Amino acid sequence: MTIHNLVPLVALALNLTLLVLVLYRDYRSRINRTFAYFLGGLAIWNFGVFMLRGSRDAAGALFWEHAVFVGLIGVPALYYHFVLLFLNLTQRRRRLLVIAYALAAVFMVFNPTALFIRDVKLTEWGYAPVGGPMYAPFLGYMQVFMLVGLTQLALAYRGIQSSFRRNRAKLILWGTTISLLGGYVDA
Repeated sequence: MTIHNLVPLVALALNLTLLVLVLYRDYRSRINRTFAYFLGGLAIWNFGVFMLRGSRDAAGALFWEHAVFVGLIGVPALYYHFVLLFLNLTQRRRRLLVIAYALAAVFMVFNPTALFIRDVKLTEWGYAPVGGPMYAPFLGYMQVFMLVGLTQLALAYRGIQSSFRRNRAKLILWGTTISLLGGYVDA
């Protein structure tokens, strides 16, 4: 097992631990449930990437590539929703939130088809997707909603009155930025 194969397992353990802690704290809280769904999507993604990197053939890799996206497709919409809940902006940004979830649903419908991922190719890191016509729009959707959420939070940061909430916002900003940079490096 290489470090490249171990990283998704570590991320999986961290995401599942955080998911349990968030729900244990208050499972009735809408913001906690939304964050838990976000973490669940990340956990599915992490597990799928681990299995993908261990695939011995293209058919197995293609299966796991689609499994990765079962977790990943909803992540941008869930992240954006979480940020809106954190900032109490859900009602004012409802239309964009509905668009985010609608796009996630569209991409989920296309995920198991060659319109989303046509095949896989072997790279030095293992198998990687060969995108179909819907793959590039998905990547755009992902970047837009992750960056819109990040920007919205960054712009609101200075106006957050409570030092506790401001510290939470700072952690969310740093976590999102590091995750996005890690995703770019791993792409």
